[in-house]
Amino acid sequence: MTQNESQTDLQAQVEELRQWFESNPQDASAVYKLALLLLELEEFDDALEYAEQCAVLAPVDTNALKLLGMARDYNGLVSEAEKILRRAVEIEPADADAWLCLGAHFFQNPLKDYKQALEHFSKACAMDTTNSQAQMCRAEALEKLGRRSEARSAYLLSLQADHENLTAVKELAMLEIQEENLEKAADLLRVYLKEAPDDRDARWTLERILKRIVGG
Repeated sequence: MTQNESQTDLQAQVEELRQWFESNPQDASAVYKLALLLLELEEFDDALEYAEQCAVLAPVDTNALKLLGMARDYNGLVSEAEKILRRAVEIEPADADAWLCLGAHFFQNPLKDYKQALEHFSKACAMDTTNSQAQMCRAEALEKLGRRSEARSAYLLSLQADHENLTAVKELAMLEIQEENLEKAADLLRVYLKEAPDDRDARWTLERILKRIVGG
């Protein structure tokens, strides 16, 4: 399926769910799926509208609250997003994904508060030690704080939890380049490109590394 075909399919699903929700305005599950699809389509205003309705229908459902927090973030409502995401972790403090969402809130623009992000990503890891995404996000925060050795360990934990996490493979390769561990970086990029051969940036980086290794 091409990107355009995928986009068309998502739009069709959105229209179907809109019609369903109009006829079934108490269906929290339907409006949740609708808001999620709209976020994927980057239709952030509409996504926020439906995420707000979902949270009204399911006020203590942490999935609904996480969705609303993300929708508010995408719409630049930073303080409002933080409030709802904190509410999610208060309701379900063992929810690793809720801590992950709160960490992402601090990690991304406009806050870029990497210390706060690290604190929440670490909470997510503590709640679920096999959560590859949480370990990777923790690694990224550690790297931003200049703690590269700890970041490497966190990337390795991420890959231990899911060896198919290609983003973690690529990010670890970039870290190894910064540390001048070029052969390790090259090995990682080969693994990455085997699964993502169309990534031109990664292929160009690998070619540059190989030239440096042979002294070119």
